[in-house]
Amino acid sequence: MSTEQAPLHTYSVAGYYDVTLSVTTANGLDSERKNVYVSVSPAASPTAAFSAAPTSGSNPLTVQFTDQSTPGSSAIAGWSWNFGDGTTSTERHPVHTYTSNGSFTVSLTVTPVTGTASTLSKPDFINVAPGTPAAGVIALGALCGAIVLCASRITRKRP
Repeated sequence: MSTEQAPLHTYSVAGYYDVTLSVTTANGLDSERKNVYVSVSPAASPTAAFSAAPTSGSNPLTVQFTDQSTPGSSAIAGWSWNFGDGTTSTERHPVHTYTSNGSFTVSLTVTPVTGTASTLSKPDFINVAPGTPAAGVIALGALCGAIVLCASRITRKRP
């Protein structure tokens, strides 16, 4: 109940509400009563969206993720990333380095101040190929048995 000329009220739950307006003149002689129906819709949810660069390359692969989500009725309060390799982040625009080969599904969940969270998953979004071995690294023992690599020649050890 309010006696203000222009009252303000916030409805916290979606639904239909009956509002009654009663007006009485200063001398109390005339009065009129009007019923007004107020419809309150639920808060609109945000829409999760993101991009990344690069989305493919050699191991290790460092990727910059960019949140492109749109808020609903209220601001986005939190971000929850799952990079598909067992690691997560709560940063808005995280950088992640993949150290395993394969294809990875990336998911982003955005949580609003009020309303329902929104999740977007992109299957096989990041593709990591085997990297090139560093120059000068040779595993001859595994390939040739008992061979020793010298700076200027190769000799064979006798058992």
